[in-house]
Amino acid sequence: MVINPPEIIRCPACKYEQLRLTLLSGNTIGAIYYSDGNMDAPMLPRYLVFVRCPKCGVFFKVKKENVVGEAGYRDERPQAKFLTIKENIQAINDGLFNGGNEGGEEWKNDMIGLRAELWWAFNVRLRRESMHTDMLWKSEHEESEYTDNCR
Repeated sequence: MVINPPEIIRCPACKYEQLRLTLLSGNTIGAIYYSDGNMDAPMLPRYLVFVRCPKCGVFFKVKKENVVGEAGYRDERPQAKFLTIKENIQAINDGLFNGGNEGGEEWKNDMIGLRAELWWAFNVRLRRESMHTDMLWKSEHEESEYTDNCR
């Protein structure tokens, strides 16, 4: 795995900038593939696609027009993070700021991507915690959110 300098991504709503790590190269040696389409590869981490702006709170998909440059390795801007399960549910319910026309092809593909991310997040937690605890759902609504998302 060879790490590239981070990209600077700009929020389409408030223009706040954060960093997204990128790779120059990676590989799938030792990867584990799951039936839900997720892959755990030690030398090829998942690429951050959907983010939430920490300043204004909007959800957006990182597109070419959101990438405004390359940062230095010591850049002090905040690091973009993967959406939590709760944020992912909210993004599906609220939609994406730059998700295209609601009902359009791009919007449908983005919603499928968000739903896959949510499915993977639940399944990763279920895989890790099912061996350690009987309490897999963190709230009374999570199990229904999971099954609704799968449907």
